[in-house]
Amino acid sequence: MKRFPKIFVFVFFLIINHLSFGDDFNLEPDYDSSEYYKIIETKLSKNLNQNFICRYIVLPSFEQEYLMSLEKYNKGKYKLYYRKCSENYWFSKSKKNVSIIKDNLKIDSVLANLIDSVYSKSLKNMEVSKELIRSKDGVVYHFYQNNKSQITRGKTSNATWSHNENTRIQQFVKLNENLILYINGLYNLEKLKTELRYFIEY
Repeated sequence: MKRFPKIFVFVFFLIINHLSFGDDFNLEPDYDSSEYYKIIETKLSKNLNQNFICRYIVLPSFEQEYLMSLEKYNKGKYKLYYRKCSENYWFSKSKKNVSIIKDNLKIDSVLANLIDSVYSKSLKNMEVSKELIRSKDGVVYHFYQNNKSQITRGKTSNATWSHNENTRIQQFVKLNENLILYINGLYNLEKLKTELRYFIEY
């Protein structure tokens, strides 16, 4: 029985790995102009710096809407901000009484640069898809990166990738969620930095 050369075996596993994990970010340019989104964006970002570095806004179907923002508040100093509606704004019977839960955390420049690099890598992989972000179910994620006042906007919905936890977009979302856990004192800093570096390198 003939044995396959090692190079063919290597290429075979590369193909299988690509099919299993994929490089498709399922991320498209964000042109959301709905009234609901504008209200949520304004409400969550009130009193935050509009010259942010990176920003992440999440609109769940039934749970509270929330935001995370990376900002430079002084020369060489950075903060992560977390904002969350007290209840789901869309279904609230008294929208004027929906308050904002706030938290923030000072971070070092190493972590800030890692976050910025992760956003750069993710947003440059955007593709326009007619099938993307059309479902009214699930969660919609909005991502922004501010580069010299030029804001790049992207979004995705877990309706397109929640069935596969190995997609790059799922990893990107998870990193953002881990950052929020870190702001709330629920995630290890060194572990977080390692995950961010791995995402950038691979």
